[in-house]
Amino acid sequence: MSKEQFNDGDVLPVFPLPNTILFPEVAIPLHIFEERYREMIKDILDGQGVFCLVTIDGKWEGEHSGDFNFFKKGTICHLEKYVPLDDGRFNIIVKGIVRCLVEDCDYRNNKKYRSVIVHKDPNDLIDDSVPAVAEEVRQIACNFFKTKPTTSTENEIDMYFDKMNLIQVINILCMHLPLEIEEKHAVFEKSSYSDICNLILDSYSSYRP
Repeated sequence: MSKEQFNDGDVLPVFPLPNTILFPEVAIPLHIFEERYREMIKDILDGQGVFCLVTIDGKWEGEHSGDFNFFKKGTICHLEKYVPLDDGRFNIIVKGIVRCLVEDCDYRNNKKYRSVIVHKDPNDLIDDSVPAVAEEVRQIACNFFKTKPTTSTENEIDMYFDKMNLIQVINILCMHLPLEIEEKHAVFEKSSYSDICNLILDSYSSYRP
């Protein structure tokens, strides 16, 4: 699914996460265990596999009543893979499609989970990055992930990032920025890839080539 396939004003199920922001074109694994979200995944599987992922704004208390505050910019994402478990839980992989503005609504349709109204972001990111800087960001990604526990060789990591487009590389690094969630969300809300590239160069200075 592409970002052009959603309409301004669509109503989508919403899944909240503490301390996590899903950037577009990045995939993450999730373990679905709460009953309301098991129901949500079943409904998503009967539809287009699309929902909105938001980051909780404020203190996280573990399992919640379904009422939570969230940042007003989230990510429309697609359910890429799922594994149903015997007790009704799911292991899933979701991929971010596009940033969106999120408006709360009372629509539940007798469901246990909440839904939100999603709007296209008029200040969505533009790729104004400088090519030389962009290539340095790609090298930073390679150097950074070579320091992490992995079964991949350094050559395989280089090949992995060489196959990615620059936007994917930038967004993966953004998800690993050593920032508090409020600061990271400020990065998520930026509208210029050039600004984000400069932030990455500063934050990952020890990994610069």
